[in-house]
Amino acid sequence: MTDAHPLPTKTIRIGRQPDNDIALTEDLQVSRHHAELRRNPAGGFEIVDLGSHVGTYVNGERITHKVLTEQDIISIGHATFRLSGGELRQYADEGPGTWPAITGAHEVVAAYWAAAEARDWDAFGALLADDVIYRGPQTREQVRGRDAYIRFNVEGFRYDWHLTVQRIVGEGQRAASWIEFTGPESTQPGLCFFDLADDGKIALITDFWPEPYELPASRAHLVERY
Repeated sequence: MTDAHPLPTKTIRIGRQPDNDIALTEDLQVSRHHAELRRNPAGGFEIVDLGSHVGTYVNGERITHKVLTEQDIISIGHATFRLSGGELRQYADEGPGTWPAITGAHEVVAAYWAAAEARDWDAFGALLADDVIYRGPQTREQVRGRDAYIRFNVEGFRYDWHLTVQRIVGEGQRAASWIEFTGPESTQPGLCFFDLADDGKIALITDFWPEPYELPASRAHLVERY
């Protein structure tokens, strides 16, 4: 289900406080005044983050401000919006794992990274095929199955990390993404390739990082070697 908000002549403010035009009062991940949707002089629209704590995301990429195009997906806390047909459509939070209808590999991968950054493992799992396979060729580690792969992400990276999507390229049932991954000690780029099943779920993930590394002992029990 969705709620439709007509696009503004000037500005729509989104946040947790009741005085916002779109008030997400029950979502503690949303800042009091989180973001604004503004009409620019050219007649288009842009979303502007107002210094929020957890960020504003467009198609899975954290932004400070971004000009929007038709069908862009905007994520603020647990709320998801899509710019469509002259309206900002808010998709009702029907429980964990709820996402708007996703039609292409680019959108699937954007939603995958947005869910990972939000630690929304139910939404993350909803994007995966039951028999998804994850492979890291540099360490020859492999994880099979949705539950095992979620556990790999939850238990294998027990430190404060964040990711920023730099670019996603997708066509048909395949996509590639370039992200910046920030851990306790450094930030490094990562390149990830995705293959989708016929139903649009992610079936194969192949992960590359620029520096050679050994399989960390902290996650050795979560993988098999190939």
